[in-house]
Amino acid sequence: MKDVYSVIGNKIRAKLIGCLAQSPKNVTQMISVCKLSQSAVSQHLKKLRESGLVVAHKDGKEVLYSLKYPIAADISALLSDLERRII
Repeated sequence: MKDVYSVIGNKIRAKLIGCLAQSPKNVTQMISVCKLSQSAVSQHLKKLRESGLVVAHKDGKEVLYSLKYPIAADISALLSDLERRII
């Protein structure tokens, strides 16, 4: 469980979780919507997949990523909000 908290608590991964909360996306869409580099998206998606929070599935030639547990978006938003209030 400790690993899940560290995964959700990372600002870039929290941003990706927020992007995926809206709808499943491919890497190109996440780069555009989240304003991150391809390498950043790929590295952090790997962590999110390894943690079990994000799943990938093929849709034709592309791979779409989505939240396995949509509540992860709420938890991530809560942590971000708490951090803003504390600082």
